[in-house]
Amino acid sequence: METFDAIVLGVGVAGLCAAYELSKQGLTPLLVEQRGTCGGLLASADFRGVRVDLGAESFARRATKVRELCGELGLSEVAPSGSSWIFTPTGSGKASRIAHGVLGIPANLEDPALDALTSQERARLELDLTMPAQVGADAKTLDILVATRLGEAALEKLVAPVAGGIHSAPLSQLDVDTVAPGLREGLTRTGSLVKAAASLRGEKPGAPAVLSVEGGMFRLPEALALHLQKTGATVCTHTRAKDLVQTENGFTVTLVQTTSGPHGPQDTAQERTVQAKKVVLATDPAAAFELLSGVADLDEALKGWQIPRGADMSGVTLCVRDSRLNSAPRGSGLLVAAPTPGEEPLTWAKALTHYSAKWEWAGRELAEKIGPDTHILRLSYGRRNEQARSHSTQEAVKDAALLLGFEPEEVLEAKPVHWGQAIIPHTPAHRERVAALAQKVAQVPGLQITGAWVAGTGLAAVVPNALEVKA
Repeated sequence: METFDAIVLGVGVAGLCAAYELSKQGLTPLLVEQRGTCGGLLASADFRGVRVDLGAESFARRATKVRELCGELGLSEVAPSGSSWIFTPTGSGKASRIAHGVLGIPANLEDPALDALTSQERARLELDLTMPAQVGADAKTLDILVATRLGEAALEKLVAPVAGGIHSAPLSQLDVDTVAPGLREGLTRTGSLVKAAASLRGEKPGAPAVLSVEGGMFRLPEALALHLQKTGATVCTHTRAKDLVQTENGFTVTLVQTTSGPHGPQDTAQERTVQAKKVVLATDPAAAFELLSGVADLDEALKGWQIPRGADMSGVTLCVRDSRLNSAPRGSGLLVAAPTPGEEPLTWAKALTHYSAKWEWAGRELAEKIGPDTHILRLSYGRRNEQARSHSTQEAVKDAALLLGFEPEEVLEAKPVHWGQAIIPHTPAHRERVAALAQKVAQVPGLQITGAWVAGTGLAAVVPNALEVKA
C-alpha cells in the first residue's frame, strides 16, 4: 500500500492552499481531484491566444492572507477600472450606478445611486442617522438589518441586486457577519448603518474593494500547482476518494479512477488504496459527508444536516468587436436586480461584466493579439430558487444588448460554462452546524476539513481557512 505524508482530497483553491501550507511545513502530500483539472471556480478560457477568467475573477482587498499568498508566489496585484451599475428589469429596464459602500449599502447620502429612490423612500433611509444604534444591531441576516435601518425600498433597490448577485442567494439566506464582517460592530460603534459602511469603505470612493492578479485570477491555482510540483507533491486528477477509514496509524483512503461523463465525473472499475497520517478534506459537502461517515464519533454532528441549496449557476463569455464598447458605457459592468416573482423577466441574466474594461491587462492583450475594438463580456446566470436552465450564445448576445443599450456588432467567439450549485448560502443555521462539526473534527488526530462550505463564500474566506492546516 502506498504511503504519503498527507493526503488532500479535493483540489480546488482550498485543497491547493492546504497542500501548499503542508509543503511549507515539510510534508510531501498527495492531492486527489475527481475532475480533470484543478482550481475549482478559478478557471480560464482561451480566446485566440488571450486567456481570461471563466469563474471567480477577484478577491476582497481586505483579504490579507490572499494578498500575502499572491506575493509569496510572485503574482502581481491589479485593481479594477470603472464603476459598477445596477440594471432594474422593470418596464423596459433602467441602468443606474451602484452606491459606494458595502454591498450596496451607501456610505454617504450624496451618492448618485440614491436617485433610484423616491423622496419618501430616501427620507426613510435617512432615519438611519437618527434612530438608536441598537435598532437592528441584533439582526443576523442581511435583509433584516438593511430593512430595519434603511427601509424596504433601499433593501430592494440598492442592496438586494448587489449582495444577491455576488452571493447568488436571497438576502434572507445571508449571514451578516459572514458576508460583511465588521458591519454590525460598525453600526454599534457609529450609531448608523450608513456611517458603518463609511467606516469600512470610506465615505467617498477611494481604493477599490476588490483586487485581482495580473493576467487573471486563474493564475493563482496554476502558481500553487507549480509550486507543489517543484516540491515533489503528487497530483492525481480523474481520481475520486471513495472511502476514508481511520486506523491506528492514521487513515486509509480508497481511490477510484474516474472518467468524464455527460453529467460530471463517472467512476471506473480501477481502484487502489493509499494511507497517510494526515488527511485534509477539501471536497464539496456531499462528498465530505460521505467520507466523514467512516470516521468514529462524527455521525452525531452530521445527522439530519441538509446543506442549504445554492443557485444553479452558469455563464456565457463573449469575445466581441464593437468600437462603442471602447468608452465602457456601463463601466466595469452591471448587476441585475431580481425579477418580480410571477412575472416573466426581461432577462434571466443576473450580471454582465465588461471584463476587458474592468481589467486593463485584458484590454491590452485583446488589442495586441486580436485587434482593436475587441472586448470580453461575461454574462452570469442563476439565482437561488430559479429553475435550472441552459443559456445559449444567442440569449447571451440578446441580454448583452438589453443591458448595454445596443447589440455588439460582431461576436467573434463564445464560451459557455455550467457551474451547478457551486456556492452554498451561509445561513446562520449552516454556520452553527459547521462550527459544531469543526469542533468534533478537531478531536480526530490528523483530520481537517476546509473549503467554501466550511469557511464561507469567496477567496477572502476560503484561503485563510485552508492555510490553517497543521502538519
